[in-house]
Amino acid sequence: MSVSSLPSLYAPFRLTFLLPDVLAAFVRPGRHCPCLAGTLLTIEQGGLVVIEGKERLPIFDQARRFFRVIAKERGPLIIAAALVTPERTRECWEIVVNSDVTFCRDFVPLVGAKIEKDRYGQG
Repeated sequence: MSVSSLPSLYAPFRLTFLLPDVLAAFVRPGRHCPCLAGTLLTIEQGGLVVIEGKERLPIFDQARRFFRVIAKERGPLIIAAALVTPERTRECWEIVVNSDVTFCRDFVPLVGAKIEKDRYGQG
């Protein structure tokens, strides 16, 4: 039985992302405690991370805390994530690690407008 097949007690909000290999090698699968504000952080085999909770902000706070610990000695990374809301809609996010830790909704371009305009004629 995989960890994801266990029933969730929370689940109004669920943030999921796949850890890059450079980070996945340093975390063990299973439920991680303690978590902030009643959130639940689970790491499955292969580096899939699931953070569940009753509110949006504590989930992002827990993800920020998680990355500050496991990516402390690593270079900058950008990780794609999805947030499922109570309405069962899915929001796309990018997590920018070691920039401190930043969240960008809907894959907002991280390249400055001038570079974007010069290179692609957009911006």
